[in-house]
Amino acid sequence: MDSKSYKILISGMSFNVGGVETYIRSVFRNIDKSIFHIDFINDQVRDDIAFQEEILAEGSNIYHLHGKKQWKDFLKKNRGRYDAIIFNIIAPYFHQIRVCCKYGGFKAVIVHSHNGFVDLPSFLKPIIPLTMKYERFKLSHLPIIRWACSDRAAEWMFGKNKQYEFIKNGINAEKFKFSNSVRECVRKELGLHSSDYCIGHIGRFDPQKNHEYLIKIFIQYSKIDKDAKLLLAGPLLNEAIVNSVKKEIAENNISDRVIFLGPRNDADRLYQAMDVFILPSLYEGLPIVGVEAQDSGLPCLFSDKISKQVCVNEYCKFLPINDESIPLWLDALKDIKNAKIDRELGYDAIISNGFVMEKEIKHIEKVLVNILN
Repeated sequence: MDSKSYKILISGMSFNVGGVETYIRSVFRNIDKSIFHIDFINDQVRDDIAFQEEILAEGSNIYHLHGKKQWKDFLKKNRGRYDAIIFNIIAPYFHQIRVCCKYGGFKAVIVHSHNGFVDLPSFLKPIIPLTMKYERFKLSHLPIIRWACSDRAAEWMFGKNKQYEFIKNGINAEKFKFSNSVRECVRKELGLHSSDYCIGHIGRFDPQKNHEYLIKIFIQYSKIDKDAKLLLAGPLLNEAIVNSVKKEIAENNISDRVIFLGPRNDADRLYQAMDVFILPSLYEGLPIVGVEAQDSGLPCLFSDKISKQVCVNEYCKFLPINDESIPLWLDALKDIKNAKIDRELGYDAIISNGFVMEKEIKHIEKVLVNILN
């Protein structure tokens, strides 16, 4: 590795502790700080971002920039001070990218795509294809470097057949490795009996994660399996969705079979208690929770809107997310319950497929050095 040091700006953190924020924190924690100094830009409405105390404690700066003028003033004042800026984004319509290319004096403007779609209010959905085509066209004429977490995320951001650097959503594999003793402890904490079949989901409550469809699946499955329990964890961001889910649970008299945890910071422990992980998302780039769940040895049921690049073992299944396909989800849940699964193999699959942050950070460091030299 080059002994020269580099200064990098990162944009894309919000106040919500989601998959992108967790990924950025992992990069920040693991990158060689003797070579790379990382500062952050917050252009969100709120003046706080996820993991802010940790970032500041490590000696990094957080610049709060709101609006095009503040961005432009900052870039002109600091022109040439930073070697690169990395945008962690979910859609290409981002005027700051153009401003950085014009005023920043960066050796590299990197656009890292983390999603395979973006949800908009229903009245705007008809214009998404045209808007995206226009924004991709503009982005294609900028001197950017393309990164993405999957083929689906790359195509969504940059268009078809565009070359990009595949940056895997690496995790701390040791942290999520299966432990039977932890499983027994957490199941006891959650009030789960040894005979209970725990269907688990971790994801913020917003339209993307498709909780309404998940509840439809569980309502039907609970009718054929008296041992079924549903575990839901994640930030309660969308009050309407939370209320809708709770209403369905109450009206179908399954409140005693749903464990509603809300936001948690111990996902690694929760995976141990589950018997299957379910993620019927409307879209994803490459879900980090899917990688974590497989590391813990869980069989996973994903929607067919999720990139198959997330799959690292034989216990993944991708299913359609329409009402006619609910029987397919029910059959898959039954099959998994009756299967003999060695959960200790999950860790080995993650290692062999390279979804390990320690390995991926070396890849990122190497790519950055090659770009900036």
